[in-house]
Amino acid sequence: MSDPFSILKENLEGNLDRITPVIKGWSKVFQFKVSDGEPFYIEFKNDKATVVKGEHKSPIATLIIKKEDLVKIIRGELDANQAFFKGVLKISGNILETLNLKKVLDTLRK
Repeated sequence: MSDPFSILKENLEGNLDRITPVIKGWSKVFQFKVSDGEPFYIEFKNDKATVVKGEHKSPIATLIIKKEDLVKIIRGELDANQAFFKGVLKISGNILETLNLKKVLDTLRK
């Protein structure tokens, strides 16, 4: 199984040219608490995306999910909205902002 931290770090930080139109002007942090892995967060700031291990003190939203389910969402094999409504993905904080995160992931898959 792949590591969601590594996949996101490589795809977000390595494809800034593709995601910059989506993240332009953002100052947001999304925390991931992987129930069977290490916590990490994605910080969008100054038109850049940085993926960092650990916990951020003030994320806009926290997503709680199992490692394999997060990898499926990243790869487009599992719809994030369906995962949320089925209880596979739990979100605290600003749930609506996570729709913006979904737009970023969708842009990476195009």
